[in-house]
Amino acid sequence: MIRIAFHSFSGLWRRNQAFSWLVVACLVSVFACILFLQERGYVSFIESMQDDSDNRTFSFSSGDPHSFRVFYDQLCNAADMPPVENITLSDGNIAGVFWDRSINDNVWYTPYGRFFSDEEMRNGENVVLLGTSYISGLFPEKRDTVWKDGVHISGIDFSAIGSFFFEWMDDIPEYVFRYEVMSANIVIPLQTFLNLDLPAARFRCTFSQQLSEEQINWLKSRVSQLSQIGHLSFPPAGSRSSIASYLQTITASSAILLLAIISLIDIIMHWLKSDAPRYRAFLICGASYSRIFLLIMFHILSLVTLSFISAYMLIAIITYYTPPEIILPLPFIPVILTYLGVTVFTLFVSSVRVFHLVHSKDFFRAGR
Repeated sequence: MIRIAFHSFSGLWRRNQAFSWLVVACLVSVFACILFLQERGYVSFIESMQDDSDNRTFSFSSGDPHSFRVFYDQLCNAADMPPVENITLSDGNIAGVFWDRSINDNVWYTPYGRFFSDEEMRNGENVVLLGTSYISGLFPEKRDTVWKDGVHISGIDFSAIGSFFFEWMDDIPEYVFRYEVMSANIVIPLQTFLNLDLPAARFRCTFSQQLSEEQINWLKSRVSQLSQIGHLSFPPAGSRSSIASYLQTITASSAILLLAIISLIDIIMHWLKSDAPRYRAFLICGASYSRIFLLIMFHILSLVTLSFISAYMLIAIITYYTPPEIILPLPFIPVILTYLGVTVFTLFVSSVRVFHLVHSKDFFRAGR
């Protein structure tokens, strides 16, 4: 049956090559548009994933202050992990922060003063940023002089260089440590925090890109080696906002393209009618209507597969010469799912017309 189907399809193609190429060209155009739209949506998905820092944030708490230094050293030496955009070590009162400006120059907003410089963070300078709640809690006369006198931490003088919005004083909600880089009223450079060997209760870091499954497993394996772990939060495997951005990009246009496939069914049916004498010969030789139905559906499947492969190759060439800000090549699995989707849709819509034609006497009289 399969051999007959292939032979019949090649014969159908040879007998009407011009029209066969026209049908393929129409299908290739639609499938190429669908693939292009999928790749455009994939760009929106990736951009949304990268812009949403929650998808790249890892945090945990521990009752063992030494756990954080051990994990920090392992993370710094991990060759397979992406660069870190920012890191926070905090005990609720004082936080040490590192922010890599080469990855993200949009540092935390300081309504007064400035953020840490790269040198201050790298060298562990004795500089401090003060939260607005801390400043509000000072005596009125101290609020003006704190910028000149600075503050004392572990018996060391720190220069106050700026302020940042922070509305909690003592009872800081847990979600603050999960979502905010500046998670204490007093913030110093991370290297300074480590040099002073200050105790920590929470660790938070945002990576420069979304983590792979293997990288998340690496984090899990390292954390499992630590003691007294409390709160633990890994980057999510997916993002609703990113998926919504992807669907928003492709939904409307995809619906139009699916309607285009429906309109192409008439062209495909006309192409199939040119082989009506062969189907009539099969019927005379004893083939059942169901076998002829399956034979025609195989022809449509072959046509769709040939057209999709051609469309994929065309889009691959276009993607190669197009800037990545516009379209990105789809991973293998989404390509396969797209092929299965358009194939099932085309076969389903075609089956209604083919079933009607096979049971119509006019179809077998066509081509006489």
